[in-house]
Amino acid sequence: MAIITLLVSLLTVSSAVQSLSPDNRALLKELVGKFDSLEVYENRKIEKIQRKKEACGRLDGREQMEAWLDVAYEYSYFDSDSTIATLERVAKMASDESDSYMSVKTAFRISRILTTLGYYKESSDIIDSINRKTIPRSLLFEYFEAKEFLCYELFHVDGSRLEFQDMYEEQYRAYMDSVILYAPEKSEYGLRSKEKKALMFNDFDYAMQCNHKRMELAVKGSIAESFVFYERNLIYEKMGGHDEERLNCLLKAAIIDLDNSNQDVAAFTRIAYMLRNSVDAGILDKFSDYSYSSMLKFRSRTRRILGMDVIVETDRLLRQQILEQKRQLTLSLCLLSVLALILIAAVCYMIVLIRKGRMLTLRLERSNRISNGYIASFFQLYSSYIDRLLAFRGRINTSLRRGNTDYVIELTNPSATRNR
Repeated sequence: MAIITLLVSLLTVSSAVQSLSPDNRALLKELVGKFDSLEVYENRKIEKIQRKKEACGRLDGREQMEAWLDVAYEYSYFDSDSTIATLERVAKMASDESDSYMSVKTAFRISRILTTLGYYKESSDIIDSINRKTIPRSLLFEYFEAKEFLCYELFHVDGSRLEFQDMYEEQYRAYMDSVILYAPEKSEYGLRSKEKKALMFNDFDYAMQCNHKRMELAVKGSIAESFVFYERNLIYEKMGGHDEERLNCLLKAAIIDLDNSNQDVAAFTRIAYMLRNSVDAGILDKFSDYSYSSMLKFRSRTRRILGMDVIVETDRLLRQQILEQKRQLTLSLCLLSVLALILIAAVCYMIVLIRKGRMLTLRLERSNRISNGYIASFFQLYSSYIDRLLAFRGRINTSLRRGNTDYVIELTNPSATRNR
């Protein structure tokens, strides 16, 4: 029955992906075929972890603790509870042996898995409880990487909320620079941080160079190789116009994830989105069912909902900021209202002054007209007197020339003039 189901799936894929390149079509067929063998891969993973656990019993001291950390790494992409339990076991062993180096190293690993699960507050508390001055230089890059990962998750959690991005992105970039500074030059940590930083500044050539160097370091078929393929897809995505290359990287990453029972479903969700209009709905259902079941197995979905202490605290801070902004806005509006009232009063006063000015102008014009009338009447009267004086003077001169002195005396006698 399983063979028949596999053949039907492959035939469905063959008929539905004609638009894909031959290489991607073959990879998609291989990926769909692996869905029917999930239990095989899980059992193989469990057997591998069990063998490593048995090997731990044959070691002692720091070698044994390092071996248990390797077991925790195998669990970290498969079962979150087992990962935490194993790391707590290593932490207790380090504490019993007073091994500060292993205590610090284990604390970083615990912080990282808690960040992955959404326990941001607990993760932050663990990192902050470590005195940075006591951290060995060889572990400083892990300290900064754990801080970088925490800040990255905080501003990308649940829909990439812009409030988180504004609050934590600056710290994220600063910790990334610290990882680049302290990590070994050709290590996965250093190259990955350099790749992300180059991608931020759209330096695609350098980002791809770092990615290829990481691929050379990764063991073929390992989860590390899957991460490199997935992050190469991110480079192609930001470059734009490389959909076939992106899909190729995602398919390779997904195949490796299935082989290793890696419960990280990022590649599967992106593949499903890219192929939503290209493949049969049955194939998309397989991707969806696998993503959901993987999240339940890893127990991450519930914890991302429950482990929200930092988010709640951040929301509280954001609400306080919003309330403060509202208070400032209300105060600004009140000040604007007062200024508007003052402006209206000033405008009204100016209108009153303009009206008074117009009335004064009218009065002044009226006064000018009256004064001009008086002046004109004065000059008219003065002119008439001058005319009479000139006429009187002419009569006297005429009388004197004729020798009529009596008439002149009579005219110039004031008493005679008054009697007349």
